[in-house]
Amino acid sequence: MIDHTVSQKEFMKTIDGRDLSEIKALIKVSDGKAFYKGEELKNHREEILSQFDTVRQNYLSNMAKKIKKRIPKVDSKIMLS
Repeated sequence: MIDHTVSQKEFMKTIDGRDLSEIKALIKVSDGKAFYKGEELKNHREEILSQFDTVRQNYLSNMAKKIKKRIPKVDSKIMLS
């Protein structure tokens, strides 16, 4: 159970979920400006998406570490029983 949860967190580090993919697909760049559903996005830069990915990876890595620390494998096996 815990191993599955941790592996899901690892998966989420590299793959955008459905909602995030839909949001990214709706961002259109034209003439150096970015728009979301026709509304101009202020301060939108490609670096922001890269920074978001870095923060997402760090957040999920820390979450997985804390799960492993709080629920040792021995307790995980007991919960499966």
